Amino acid sequence: MSADAATCRRWVGDALRRAAQHPVLALGVALLVTVLVGAVDYATGYELRLATLYLVPICIATWAGGGRAGSVIVVLASLFWLLSFGSTHPYSVAFYFYWEGVVMVAVQGAFVLLLTRLRTALANADERFSRVLEELYSAVYVADPDSGQILYANPSLARLTGVDPLTLDINA
Repeated sequence: MSADAATCRRWVGDALRRAAQHPVLALGVALLVTVLVGAVDYATGYELRLATLYLVPICIATWAGGGRAGSVIVVLASLFWLLSFGSTHPYSVAFYFYWEGVVMVAVQGAFVLLLTRLRTALANADERFSRVLEELYSAVYVADPDSGQILYANPSLARLTGVDPLTLDINA
């Protein structure tokens, strides 16, 4: 993996963590991005297709607020798309335009469903991992390498040291 790909991956991961920590702010950003994409989509016309850009706010809303929030953004994006191009589509039969809309909504809905399932699976995996660490007889801790502060310690470390492990400093 190249350095650019690793940097992009790290940036996206950080953004998703921040979105999960501040869901109201993330939903506001998702709404704003949806409106911006809708305005640019309308301004550029039917020749320049920007429908895939609606996936960005859909993903933000789904990750931060769950499937319902993502579905709301799907409906909003679909309405923007329909209002922008309902009267200007190039198809000779309106059926094709509406078929395109149905396919777009299906793809966006699939993204919402997959992201919702991914978030649930990650939460379950974190819970299982924490449970395993809590039940280990070996002492386990996680420390911030910069500050030396212990961020996590399992009960075995407390039994071994006889003090609250979160008060320990690994640099001392």
